[in-house]
Amino acid sequence: MKFGISTCTYTWNFGVEGYPFPETPFTAEKLLEIAYSHGVGLVQILDNIVSLDVCTSAQLDSIAETASRLGIELEIGTLGITPRRLGQYLEIAGRLGATLVRTIMDGDGAYPTVAQGATWIREMLPSYRGAGVAIAIENHDLRKVSELAALMRAVDDPMVGICIDLVNSLGAQECQEQVVETLAPYINNLHYKDFTIQRLDHSMGFLVNGCVAGKGFTDIDRILSLMKRYHRDANMILEQWVPYIGSIEATVAMERQWADEAIPYLQQKCKTWQTSA
Repeated sequence: MKFGISTCTYTWNFGVEGYPFPETPFTAEKLLEIAYSHGVGLVQILDNIVSLDVCTSAQLDSIAETASRLGIELEIGTLGITPRRLGQYLEIAGRLGATLVRTIMDGDGAYPTVAQGATWIREMLPSYRGAGVAIAIENHDLRKVSELAALMRAVDDPMVGICIDLVNSLGAQECQEQVVETLAPYINNLHYKDFTIQRLDHSMGFLVNGCVAGKGFTDIDRILSLMKRYHRDANMILEQWVPYIGSIEATVAMERQWADEAIPYLQQKCKTWQTSA
């Protein structure tokens, strides 16, 4: 298991549409430099924040050069499992030297059945296997975890696994325990988020918010224990859901503070897992 950070560790610092942008938004190169400064050797770049498919050759070369110079491994992410999208991101992975493409079932204008999705993935598997690039399908609020487990059984290939996100499936009315229990046998990437659920002051409803790693409901020790049970050596990527707190300056500062606390906490969890695996 390796620990990494992501564009989704610092979403506000990159800029969120519909809100004020920070004075100096992050770039992929800036994220790589932050990783290096924290002793983090893995970075995941997701296209909802940095659109790699519209980057110029020079921009991709700059990211690849920076990662190589700093000794940082790259993973990348997109949306969709059509052959066109998987082929496009395999080419980008090759340009960047990335080892994994994380995606979700839905995207690129398609909402496939499990059978169709499995057919598309199997079509692209020889190319991915030849390049040594893994595919990780992330759970999301658009799909039940039973569908993702069915997809894994249909594909049945070690190059394809599940990116377990520890919070996304709340939107599909599935709790973290259900997600992890169902998908742990297939995990090849882990998006760590911590979160709280609070009843509103009028008692009619609940508010789900992110929080500092280790301060909320995510039981990381139990998740790591399940990974050992199923012999799954998946990289752990820190993501954060930081609430907007009135100004972009205060929000980006809090996001950085949360990351500064989370990174050593999760680095230690990974070290403990490695020594006991």
